[in-house]
Amino acid sequence: AAYENPPPARWQAERARRDAVSNRLGERMLAGWCLLAEACPACATPLVRSRDGVDECVECGVVGRAAGVAAEEEAAGAAAA
Repeated sequence: AAYENPPPARWQAERARRDAVSNRLGERMLAGWCLLAEACPACATPLVRSRDGVDECVECGVVGRAAGVAAEEEAAGAAAA
């Protein structure tokens, strides 16, 4: 349906941004990534976790190791020393 008065450009830009973020989240989930209940501290987008235990924000690109994976790696490094 055509609008008589189109929505403001800022609304259209925000909707396009949200759609792009949703698409990237969906792509990661289809690739086997896990959607987390935690949000990015920088932009509040839900984080996703790879099978390797890497947490990522699909909007701003913040990447970090999952706390449990980091602890396991630290313990394995200490055991090897």
